[in-house]
Amino acid sequence: MAFRKKIVYLFEYGLVLVLYHLLRLFSLRTASTIGGFLGRLCLRFFRLTVTKKNLNWVFPNLNITKKKQIIRDFHDNYGRNFVEYFFLDRLENEPTLSVNIKTPDLLEKILLNNQPKIVITAHYGNWEIALWALSQAGFPLNPIYRKINNTYIDNLILNLRGNFTEQQIKKGPNAGKESFRLLKKGKNLVLLIDQKMQEGLAVPLFGKPAMTPNGAIKLAMLANAQIIPGRIIRKQNLEFDLFLEEPIEYDKNSPTVEYDTLLTINQILERWILEHPEQWFWFHRRFEKLFYDAEHCE
Repeated sequence: MAFRKKIVYLFEYGLVLVLYHLLRLFSLRTASTIGGFLGRLCLRFFRLTVTKKNLNWVFPNLNITKKKQIIRDFHDNYGRNFVEYFFLDRLENEPTLSVNIKTPDLLEKILLNNQPKIVITAHYGNWEIALWALSQAGFPLNPIYRKINNTYIDNLILNLRGNFTEQQIKKGPNAGKESFRLLKKGKNLVLLIDQKMQEGLAVPLFGKPAMTPNGAIKLAMLANAQIIPGRIIRKQNLEFDLFLEEPIEYDKNSPTVEYDTLLTINQILERWILEHPEQWFWFHRRFEKLFYDAEHCE
């Protein structure tokens, strides 16, 4: 690591560490409220053009007032998520945290099936709390994650998340082999599927081609695993509803199985976003760069 970059990373880590220790003096409920305020305050100008372009594409007929409310609520949720990371090792002892699994019968059915499982979700609600809640319910998941550039902050998050995961697999050249080994051992994976990737296939999302990661379907076919959509919805403050959905059916013998399955996944993501737009992270550059450079946003 270059000396200058290391100094920058240490400075960033120092700021995060101060915030980490300061907020942990409060209850999770109070800290989450502070996080929501900080999100609404600090994110007003962060990638605002990207956020507006995405919103305008998905909701072309929505009036400006409603779009502003979605952005405000999204910023509030993002700020809360950021702060709630600092409490991942304390969730079991937080009396104000409530996660209601709304599909208990389906969860029981999934647990009775001996196939390995890949849960697909998105940057939606608070997915980390979903992992914790499913672990508490007897359905532990091992995440495939994207490493944070700042190694010090990355290690902090890994240690906090490690309280309810057996193994965390870093995206990279060895991720596929590690993931396959886990699945063959009967372990379960969880994968975020809503970010733009360099690899994968261009599959429609809200009518526009979007590079969509195909690792989940490749792994599922190799390991004979189920692909299970799941999402968590923040109702208010620390009250959440968690939903699992029926496994996605796929035909390993079809020549278009990857594309067809990814199309189904994107259609599920579309439904989630349309139902609760404030839950999704709108500042992802989900489409090609030209889309964001092309025209002015309101």
